[in-house]
Amino acid sequence: MCKSFLWLVPFACFVVGYIIASLIFTPNAVTIPPVVGLPLAQGAKLLSDQQLSLRVVGEKEDSTLPPETIISQEPHATLRVRPHHAVLIVIAKTPAKQKTPSLLGQTLENADSQLKKEGISYKHSIIESNAPTGTIVAQDPAPGSELPETIHLYSAQNTNNWYVLPNVAQHQLTEVTEFFNRQHIPINTVYPEETISSTRQYHVVEQRPLPGSLIKLSNPPTVQLLVQEMQPGPLQIPLQINAQEVADSFLDAPETV
Repeated sequence: MCKSFLWLVPFACFVVGYIIASLIFTPNAVTIPPVVGLPLAQGAKLLSDQQLSLRVVGEKEDSTLPPETIISQEPHATLRVRPHHAVLIVIAKTPAKQKTPSLLGQTLENADSQLKKEGISYKHSIIESNAPTGTIVAQDPAPGSELPETIHLYSAQNTNNWYVLPNVAQHQLTEVTEFFNRQHIPINTVYPEETISSTRQYHVVEQRPLPGSLIKLSNPPTVQLLVQEMQPGPLQIPLQINAQEVADSFLDAPETV
């Protein structure tokens, strides 16, 4: 059976020999020059001088090379081909600029973790803000802009000290005065028209701002107290002060004056 195909051997050798001879001995065959590492324009001229054409088939990001530098070619250099044969090349391109991530509203701890994962360096400053302490309230540059070597984060330090004004009506003036003095809240006491006596005891009957108002201890308003003389009767209930409870849910409310 093998002998029946032996007649094909001479024919195959002839075809292969003809192709090789035509490539090697054809007078018009040209040698492909090396163009890897050359700028695109220089590589195109070099190939054109050898009667070869150039075709860009791809781009690859490479930050170490100038844009449009030839990084690969096919067929390879030194191969002989017919004139006008196309050499396929891949050129370098500048990597896309990384964008600044948005960190607004995150805690400093979460922002630190994210930036470390992305290999981004940052510096940190603290500013006064109504936002919860440790929350990122500003950043430089803005989210989505070109990422610099270092970004600047600003986290909140809540120093507004918003408090709920307690109800001091029907409590002794001396006790109320002592409380407001401890909190460094100024008061203005309005007495009845009759002559004020140091031997009399007074109690608060009305106040402004009203109970439940928000005040800021860093810049408190003056509390107006209207008082009357205490009449003989049962002992007054001690003043229960809860003004030290921070009104977290009212941080963004306007100051009541």
